[in-house]
Amino acid sequence: MNHIEDEFEGVDGIKLFYQAWLPENPKAVVQVIHGFAEHSGRYKNVVNQLEPNGFAIYAHDLRGHGKSEGVQNYVDSMDQFVEDEKKFYDLIKKKHSNLKIFLLGHSMGSGIAMYFTKKYENLLTGLILSGTA
Repeated sequence: MNHIEDEFEGVDGIKLFYQAWLPENPKAVVQVIHGFAEHSGRYKNVVNQLEPNGFAIYAHDLRGHGKSEGVQNYVDSMDQFVEDEKKFYDLIKKKHSNLKIFLLGHSMGSGIAMYFTKKYENLLTGLILSGTA
């Protein structure tokens, strides 16, 4: 498994931290959206279940969360979260253009995932919701 830590630019130029866990020959990608007051590092249990089965996992710290920039636990609107996810999706798709992408959202992240899926319904292969708020 290859573990990557990096950052990408959010919708308004904010720097957002992300992690990726990559098996040697991934068969699909899971893009994870964490819950309120969480961070991408809390999803190691998901990584430990999915990565050995051939899934590449990408997770970023939402703006104002974890190692990402922004006012702690604050966002101007849900649109900012959704558009950050779109930029993250685009980064992932550029790296894995031939793979299917599933979106996994937990708690508040499931709300963001539903909003994202409604707005960009043709992009994803599947949607996984956990602890939906």
